[in-house]
Amino acid sequence: MFETLTTAEEISSFALGGALTMERTTLETLGDLEDHAQRDDLKRLFREHGGETQQHVANIERAFQMLGEDVDDSPCPAIQGRCRNGAAGGSISPLSSPAAGRSSSGSGGGRGSFSDII
Repeated sequence: MFETLTTAEEISSFALGGALTMERTTLETLGDLEDHAQRDDLKRLFREHGGETQQHVANIERAFQMLGEDVDDSPCPAIQGRCRNGAAGGSISPLSSPAAGRSSSGSGGGRGSFSDII
């Protein structure tokens, strides 16, 4: 189940692969968020962030090329955990942060759903 990494090159390749997996997953999520956003300003921001994330993907793929390695999208436990939490009904939105749920008046208020803000 687990790979044994024995050289610095293997460790670097695995780390780059994990970063690539994270960026590709983030890019997909940003596309979904843009598709579901109802406000034009949020659509624009998700699209802009997606463009930046696409550049991250290209940079990582270029790093593999410069190292003479095949592009490898190694697992990324952090992003897999976030996706699992979202799939299980957990929140991967900003509303899961401690500051979430505060109304603009600062009175505390309850948490809304992510779709309430997009």
